[in-house]
Amino acid sequence: EAEISSRRLYSIYTDWCHDNMAPPLSSRSFIGALITDAHRYGITYTNRINGGNGRLVRGFRGIRGLSRA
Repeated sequence: EAEISSRRLYSIYTDWCHDNMAPPLSSRSFIGALITDAHRYGITYTNRINGGNGRLVRGFRGIRGLSRA
């Protein structure tokens, strides 16, 4: 199952905004909007995403980030 931390997802979003010359939302607004519409996107917000080193962090299940080629 795909998952991504909120921090990583926001970083991808701000990169996209930069590439497309769009002003990004604040992290709080961006994540809040995703939480509000999670059912529309088929994702689930949780505080149990594997953050590495045995840590659990906040993030989303049902979505993942892809590396740039």
